[in-house]
Amino acid sequence: MNASKFIIWGLLVILLLRAIQYVLLARTYLTCAARRLSVQAVDLESIDPDDREILGTADEQLKAAGYKPLFTIKAAALLTLYERPEYFRVYASEKQPIRVEVRRRMVPEAGALVTLQLETPLENGRVLVTTNFGLAELITLPGSVVEAIPNAELVDLEKRHMERVAASDVRPVRTVSDPTAVMSEVTATHQAVNQLFRDKGYTAPTADPDLDRFTLRGAFGLAHASLRMVARSQRTAASAPTATPTADQLRLRAAADARAVLGVAQHPARAPGSSSSIWIIMGATAALSFAGMAYLWSAMTASVILVVIAFHEAGHAIAMRRFGYQDVNIFFVPLLGALTIGRDAGTSVRNRLRVMLAGPVPGLWLAVVLLLYQTQLGHVELLTPLIVALFLINVLNLLPITPFDGGRALELLTRPDTSFRVVMQAVSGLALLALGARFGDAVLVVLGVLWLALVRRQFTLYKLRRAVAVALTDRADRQTVVHTVCRTLASPTYASWRGSVRIATARVVAQQFSDVHVAPGDRAHGALLYASAWIPVVIALVLWRHR
Repeated sequence: MNASKFIIWGLLVILLLRAIQYVLLARTYLTCAARRLSVQAVDLESIDPDDREILGTADEQLKAAGYKPLFTIKAAALLTLYERPEYFRVYASEKQPIRVEVRRRMVPEAGALVTLQLETPLENGRVLVTTNFGLAELITLPGSVVEAIPNAELVDLEKRHMERVAASDVRPVRTVSDPTAVMSEVTATHQAVNQLFRDKGYTAPTADPDLDRFTLRGAFGLAHASLRMVARSQRTAASAPTATPTADQLRLRAAADARAVLGVAQHPARAPGSSSSIWIIMGATAALSFAGMAYLWSAMTASVILVVIAFHEAGHAIAMRRFGYQDVNIFFVPLLGALTIGRDAGTSVRNRLRVMLAGPVPGLWLAVVLLLYQTQLGHVELLTPLIVALFLINVLNLLPITPFDGGRALELLTRPDTSFRVVMQAVSGLALLALGARFGDAVLVVLGVLWLALVRRQFTLYKLRRAVAVALTDRADRQTVVHTVCRTLASPTYASWRGSVRIATARVVAQQFSDVHVAPGDRAHGALLYASAWIPVVIALVLWRHR
């Protein structure tokens, strides 16, 4: 394999992985709903202590600048993906026609746990908004004129905001300190978000007036916006002045991280009725896979491989539904195969193993049946490529190598705080390289290189899991596990990690400790189940040899 071919395939794999990001993010929106927004004033003392403390981190600078608190608001999250309500506080200036909303940041950083949003309604109905949330300009309401100054302090925000007010040709409304008027404006603003999404074609109404369904346009549009948000957030954080956070800042950041992790619903509510969007994505990915393989090889070869992959993934999907998984979907990845994903519903380790092996095992037994047919009733030329594809693709997936099914099955049987996963990552990378070199498969070579590049990352995660295991007192309580993981991530070793990385890591590690419980008998059962999966391989080899 020459270097230019390797580079081309490497770029292609990276492009495909990026496309997978878009598809999976779009699926997230398509498998939840847009909730009708509602707000209500609540007593500050009635909310969660962590939320109260986080929202209070801006109190001193607001008080020093002459702002007084009006009320605390409880708001339903826009997406049913988030099951907990959001809280924010509203302040009014005693000197300027400004009100300030203080909200918890979805991606917190030490010393920047809340977003400050300065607002001044104008007599023409428009609202001037100046905020230190650098992504606020991506989605704005009609009538709002937004300017974002990422990570700016209150004094700088106020100065710039008053410059904008002075430069406006319309006079500001002077009733901004009236709590009743402000509450009415906040309610109207939140309810306008639902209409904005409908007007943009992002959502469509359903039989439930409180739940809207995301459209295909909305799912991919928001997926694109989400990726832009993460990229811009990382650039902003990287360019911001770095100061060593205090112990108190790290403690509060850990609480904010835990709040972000625990706010994600295990099983989001979906809009009533059926949606064709997921089926369109599944069909489109299958068509792209067929086109890519047909271009490289032939339409016949592409058809055979696509049928085998579909049969393999259908085995996973049927097993998932059998064991209670929700929102089960199959997506094809051109030249890389396919993936079946769903939301787990507290499935046992043994049933998870059955789900993983339900892909390769039926395909291998089908290869055996077809070989027996050829052996007993005579050779059928058209069956030969199908048998070969069934055998090779499913044996490959049964190998004890991640990310194949066999490797994931063995990984499931290990404790999260052992070094096995680091070893498995390194061995898998070398094995993928060896297989790619042996069969001249550039995709396997690229995957092998990527897997080896991730060994260092896996070792860092191993140290994190070890630290969590030492600190953890109760693995049965998910909330305790999440808080323990987030406190561990606040230690100096991980303190420099960006918020989006911390939160994503915390979700995965917390799941490994709280949702997967490997009983003593599970390992023996799993080893026996995995060994039995190789029986059709042996039978197929014997039959093939004696054809």
